[in-house]
Amino acid sequence: MLKEKIKGIIICILSIPLLIGLIILSSETVTAPPSNLQIILDHRYQEYYSPACLNKSNIDVTKLVELGELQISTLRDARDTNYKATNCTYEILNNPRLTFTSTV
Repeated sequence: MLKEKIKGIIICILSIPLLIGLIILSSETVTAPPSNLQIILDHRYQEYYSPACLNKSNIDVTKLVELGELQISTLRDARDTNYKATNCTYEILNNPRLTFTSTV
């Protein structure tokens, strides 16, 4: 009976690294931003902003959205338009210290 309990404890202890490994393998970490990353297009200047950069800017977002000058899009679509990334957005998207994680 004692041997069975010890065997059960050993199995539980050995299964913990296996579970941790499965969790790590089930997520994909990439250093490039995903193509479906949310971006805001500014049609006035043919630029695009990351949401964080737009929040830092002095742009009257509400007014420009009403006028159709700003549009929520994806990074893929922003690049397809040949719009340029703002300096702030460029720095965020090309920061090697940032990682983008998506769970599969």
